[in-house]
Amino acid sequence: MLRSKRVDGVIVTSSRVGALYQDHLDRIGVPVVLLNNHSEQSGRYTFSVTVDNQHGGHLATRHLIQLGHRRIAYISGPAGHSSSEGRLEGYRQALVEAGIVFDPDLVVPGNGRTEAGEQGLTALGRWPCRPPPSFATTT
Repeated sequence: MLRSKRVDGVIVTSSRVGALYQDHLDRIGVPVVLLNNHSEQSGRYTFSVTVDNQHGGHLATRHLIQLGHRRIAYISGPAGHSSSEGRLEGYRQALVEAGIVFDPDLVVPGNGRTEAGEQGLTALGRWPCRPPPSFATTT
């Protein structure tokens, strides 16, 4: 259909399309740009625009440190995903740079969905034996 309609190119926002359809995308011969693609593959006609998750995790953590927070929690995304691992690495790097000891108890597993973030936040607020993370408030 893309060839018959003489499409010049396609922008795809689904993060898994590259991994699932790389061979097919190359065969159709239409340039495709994948946004936030989770596949390390690239093809002859397939291009990818991604996020630097490590840098993002570092910037977010450094911002909280600059606001005066010292016990900063991290609610992760899906285990084993490069995006989650990159953000965690950036978080750890910012802590080290600020002289803050990494506390693995402040890392709560999540799955990238809102409900898991809410559950993680609730769990962090219930730490009985140690100081809880500092919670930012907005005005």
